[in-house]
Amino acid sequence: MNPSWTMTGVLQTAETIDRDGLPYWTLWLLLCIILLLLAFIFLRDKDLRQRLSFFLSGAKRRMKRTRIQMRLNKSKRKKSVLFGELGRKCWTNQIAIPRTANLIKEIDNWESKWAAGQAELKAAMAEIFEFQGFQEEARNRIKSLQKLKESGQNPDGRAMHGAREREKQLRREVRAVEKKIQTCLAETKHIEFEKGVRLEALGSLADEARPDVSEFQTLYAKIDALNRAILHSMSEIENLY
Repeated sequence: MNPSWTMTGVLQTAETIDRDGLPYWTLWLLLCIILLLLAFIFLRDKDLRQRLSFFLSGAKRRMKRTRIQMRLNKSKRKKSVLFGELGRKCWTNQIAIPRTANLIKEIDNWESKWAAGQAELKAAMAEIFEFQGFQEEARNRIKSLQKLKESGQNPDGRAMHGAREREKQLRREVRAVEKKIQTCLAETKHIEFEKGVRLEALGSLADEARPDVSEFQTLYAKIDALNRAILHSMSEIENLY
């Protein structure tokens, strides 16, 4: 039975019913009969039922797997954050951990770069504030000369030209410093990323060594809980295949 043909026939029948003035409920009766016929065909066709069941179960498994994968990724991100926190505490408190000497040197190096970058950024910010102050003075000078001209007092043309050139020069200086600030910020972001990667690696090694520091016990407990959650999620995903 062709559903599109059937519905077309029903609509045509509905128009006929409307023209002939037959009861409107006849249309609904026809629709019910069609639905019953479709249901009967579905119940008789075992292969169709199996394909539909397989499709629905597959979609359900995919949705469940996606939810579990999202939960797994969230647990892994939390674990990375805890490793970074643990690594930072180890580095700050100079906790001795095997196989971390080179790693700590790298962290120290990135920390030095970060401090130098912050000093450069601070100097650039001070510089731009100074230039902006000079720029405001130049603009006020131009406004004053313009008012003199409007009041009928013809100011020195060289003074107006000089004031405008000064304002343009300061504008270029401000743009140059703004570009320097953007570069500093980008470098700071890169330094923080590189340092964070190494702190996370240090935290992972500290988790393996588990130095007996009372301050670390809470972090150990949280990491253990996340490890159990990660293993459980991975087991759930494997069982779905």
